[in-house]
Amino acid sequence: MSIKTVSVDLETENLRWLQSRANISGARNISKTLNEVLAKVRAGGFAAKPRSVRGTIRLPEADLELESAGKHLSEQFRRSLERTAQALAGTAPKA
Repeated sequence: MSIKTVSVDLETENLRWLQSRANISGARNISKTLNEVLAKVRAGGFAAKPRSVRGTIRLPEADLELESAGKHLSEQFRRSLERTAQALAGTAPKA
């Protein structure tokens, strides 16, 4: 397969993610890592099957009027995003 040189503009977070993937995999450079990611996506390697999130949210029982439910859900969502980012970066998530 031939290789073409292109210029790609990436958001900072995506560039950091690619850099961490390159470090974890021992790739020679980010271009090689980006090429591998794109090849996996094209082959369906990163596509996850849809799944339900039903029953995964727990609200405090003391909040029957749902006065602080929004704050509680925002915090759970933030922690979930942190775990995902850390997993992608190859670091251990916080408890």
